[in-house]
Amino acid sequence: MVPGPVVGPLSNYRVELSPVAFVDRLVPAVKILKNRPDPPHAARVPDARKGGFGPDESLVDPNRLAAMLEDTDATYETQCGSWAIFKLCKHLISLTGDAQYGDWIEQAAYNGLAATPPIPTAGNVFYYSNYNPYGASKRDGGAAWSCCAGTRPMALADVCDLIYFSAPDGLCVNLFVPSTVTVGSGSSALSIRQETRFPEAPSTSFEFHCGRPVKQTIRFRRPGWLAGQVSARLDGAPAPLTVDSHGWLVLRHTWRDGDRIDLTLPMGFRSAPLYADKPYPTAVTIGPVTMAFRSDRGNPVSKIGLTSLGSELVPSQGEPLTYHLQSAPDILARPFYAYKEGEEYYMYLDPSALGRISHYHMRTNGPWHDSGNHYYCNVPGAWCEGDFEGDAVTLLGFKYDDGGRGEVQVDGRVVGTIDEYASGRDIPAEWTYRGLGTGKHVIRVTVTNAKAPESKDVYINIAGLRLKG
Repeated sequence: MVPGPVVGPLSNYRVELSPVAFVDRLVPAVKILKNRPDPPHAARVPDARKGGFGPDESLVDPNRLAAMLEDTDATYETQCGSWAIFKLCKHLISLTGDAQYGDWIEQAAYNGLAATPPIPTAGNVFYYSNYNPYGASKRDGGAAWSCCAGTRPMALADVCDLIYFSAPDGLCVNLFVPSTVTVGSGSSALSIRQETRFPEAPSTSFEFHCGRPVKQTIRFRRPGWLAGQVSARLDGAPAPLTVDSHGWLVLRHTWRDGDRIDLTLPMGFRSAPLYADKPYPTAVTIGPVTMAFRSDRGNPVSKIGLTSLGSELVPSQGEPLTYHLQSAPDILARPFYAYKEGEEYYMYLDPSALGRISHYHMRTNGPWHDSGNHYYCNVPGAWCEGDFEGDAVTLLGFKYDDGGRGEVQVDGRVVGTIDEYASGRDIPAEWTYRGLGTGKHVIRVTVTNAKAPESKDVYINIAGLRLKG
């Protein structure tokens, strides 16, 4: 988990350095982390867009990120990564007073923690978020009671400590979640209850209770995702908000028992590209929430216009933050956090994903397993097949030190053999078959007993098909 080395020594640095020197050293490191993608949104991939960072738990050359989206199912280490973001940003808000770090907290909370399926009793917690543009699904990690199984409850508990921050003259509201907080004590105590359905509704409300009038300044984080001006109403009347130098919306008032603030936070669809100078690959967000698409016809990038998201995505009645594409109603957009384990989705829209058939769209017979980016099996006679159209097809997979040899058939006729053995592991491999004739075809790969003498087993894996020859 990448940020551990950054977060771990924070307390020591705070003791050894002045606050100014500490921040001067830490902030540049944070900028590096956020601009290397993830990003729930995750960052620049998933960095600030999705909330996390670290495909394959690493910091990599940003130019490699698009390729890594396609090559890995481990885009974001969800539990430990989110927890590290929380710890890091908590320190930064406390030391700098800057509201901007709350955006990263919010993205990791909704697109990381909230997107996690329930932990099974076996303890194999959801470990990695998968943003592969060829199609992905959520699945629990293979190892029981890994580090993430312990980190998840700590991260969830930490959210409660990130909703509000104290200030010398009052309170800073960082997250818009139902909660209660008390400022001050004794006769000067001011109790504040936040009620909201955010992000499913773009608003939140605060009720104030006190034994006598209390003068306090309330600051609200001004999110970077706003689609318009924040508006506030105090007991039904418009209330002026000013923006301070740290990005907080400020409201100074002498509060009386029963006062109420209603805050409106305009949200809209945005394209969140992996690279600032390129439109693709890109995710689609609304407010702090990263959307994912359900499509039975592969990556829906060719159907979606990035400049007209607001008009093309039509709300689905009775389903919060759920939309269907006006031109193709079978394509659905909903929050990444709404997808359950095993449901296929497309988070990143990418033209390079066109002409690719995910393994999820192929059929299997026998005890095949899903690694997240391919099916695999070592039982002779088990098969995996897929439909395609065209004169050529490329079979995609990986070579391993326990790979075997599989029989390949097209339309029921044996056309060749694939050998998935290599001395290493996770080595991308492909096999192309041409001259099949136009029209519809079926390609099938069957596990056999055959293997290279050096191979440890007869495993066959299938990552999908490519139809570009």
